[in-house]
Amino acid sequence: TASYTSSTAAPAGSPAAFTLTSATSGTLPFAIGYALRQGDVPSGSAIAISGATARATILNTWPDGSAKFAIIAGTYTSAGSAVTVTPSAGSVSAGAALTGSSVQSAMGANTAVFGCGAFGTVTFSGSDFASPFKTHFASDYCGEFLYRKAVGSDAHLVAWLAVRVWASGAVEVLPWIENGYFNVASPTSKSATYTFTLGGTSRFSAAIDLPNHCRTPLVSGTVLSHWLASDPGVRPTHDAAYLQATELVPTYFGTV
Repeated sequence: TASYTSSTAAPAGSPAAFTLTSATSGTLPFAIGYALRQGDVPSGSAIAISGATARATILNTWPDGSAKFAIIAGTYTSAGSAVTVTPSAGSVSAGAALTGSSVQSAMGANTAVFGCGAFGTVTFSGSDFASPFKTHFASDYCGEFLYRKAVGSDAHLVAWLAVRVWASGAVEVLPWIENGYFNVASPTSKSATYTFTLGGTSRFSAAIDLPNHCRTPLVSGTVLSHWLASDPGVRPTHDAAYLQATELVPTYFGTV
C-alpha cells in the first residue's frame, strides 16, 4: 500500500499573483486558465485584475458559490521581461462583451480552410464568424467562440474551429477534425492528408488515419495554436504553492 500525505485547504485569503513573460515588447494579448482556492472570491463577488487590462470570467464555482475556475484574458504592456498580474475579489464594471460579429470584424477578408483529402474542404469566412456554434467565454476584452461544419457529404467527419479574439484585434485559433459520432451508421477510419490554412498561409499538413470515435487537433511540434498575425509568445507562470492550495491539483508527494 502506497503511503501519501494530504493537506486541507489553506485559510481563505486572496488569490495569488501570476507573471506573464514575452521577449516581444508592446501591448500583447494573453488568456490563461486560473484556479482559485475555495472562499477567496466569495459568491457574488467578481475578480478584479491589476497589472493588466484584463477581465476574469468565472466558469466554475465551489459548493459555497465562491469562484473555482476562471479565464483571465486581455492585454498587458511588455518590455521583454516578466510582468506581475494580481487578481483580487472585488466589484467590476464591465463593458459590452465581444460577440461573433467581433470575430467577423477581426478576421476581415481572411479565411480558415480545412483540407480533408477526398472527403472535402471546409471554409470559414465572412458571415460564418458572426454566428458561432457556442460561446465559450466572452468579456469586453476577449472572447472565445466555437464553430463547426460537416466535411463534404461524409456522415461522420466534422471540422471544428475555436477562435479567440481580443478587443485589440488579435486573433488566435485552434482547429481540429472530429470523427466522433456514436449513433451514426457505418463508422470507419478517415484516412487523408489533413491541412489547415489561415489567412492564406499554410499552418498544418499531415497524413492521418483518423479512427472513428476520435478527434485530432491540427497542430504539430511545439505549436499549440495558430495566430492570424505573429505569435506574441506570452508565457504565464502560476504561483505553484497557491495552485496546490486550491486542491485542484494533487498534493500527495507534492513539492514546490
